[in-house]
Amino acid sequence: MTTNEEKAYDLGYVEMARQVHQFAKDIEHGMFATAENLQEAIKYAYMGIETLKPEEKAGAYTALHVVLNTVAQELRRLTKLDLEVRDGDA
Repeated sequence: MTTNEEKAYDLGYVEMARQVHQFAKDIEHGMFATAENLQEAIKYAYMGIETLKPEEKAGAYTALHVVLNTVAQELRRLTKLDLEVRDGDA
């Protein structure tokens, strides 16, 4: 990479990090605690869902996984710049 390409990559990375940070800030709710990691949070949600009546579980699992899939999709979108820059170097 040339110096200008390196600067563009660095600026792109900083912007991507800023967007990911803002995304996290936007979806975080201060009224609730956080788990140690995502797997623990999912386990906690599953434990809560399992306390529901059988006819209510499918809706709760669906809602949980729609949220998780949307977060995953948004993270992929936000980090796309990084992947495009790296792929262009190959």
